[in-house]
Amino acid sequence: MSCHHPDGEGEVCWQVGGTVYGPGQAAVLPNATLLLFTGELGQGSLVRSLEYDALGNVYTSDAIDFSRKVFPAVVTPGGDTVFMGQPISDGACNRCHGVSTERITAP
Repeated sequence: MSCHHPDGEGEVCWQVGGTVYGPGQAAVLPNATLLLFTGELGQGSLVRSLEYDALGNVYTSDAIDFSRKVFPAVVTPGGDTVFMGQPISDGACNRCHGVSTERITAP
C-alpha cells in the first residue's frame, strides 16, 4: 500500500490491501474471503467481509474502524479457515506479511 495512501501516487486510498498465497507460498490463492472480526478465532461481531480476486488480492477503499481490535481470518474457496491470532491496527497486510513475517497462506 505504499502508493495507495492519502499522499501516495495511487488513484485511491486503500483501507485494506493484501495478497493470500496457497500452500508452500509459491502461488497466489484466488477467490478466497477475508473476514474481519471483533474477537479472536472468529468470535465477536463480523466487522467486514471482503472477497479476494482471481489474482489473490484483497483491497477496499471503504472506511473500516481499526480503533478497536480487529482480528482477520481467511476462508479458502474450499471452506478452510485460517485465523490470525493477533489483532491488526490497519489494513496494510503486506507491511508485515512477506517482510518481517511469513506471507499470508491458506491451505
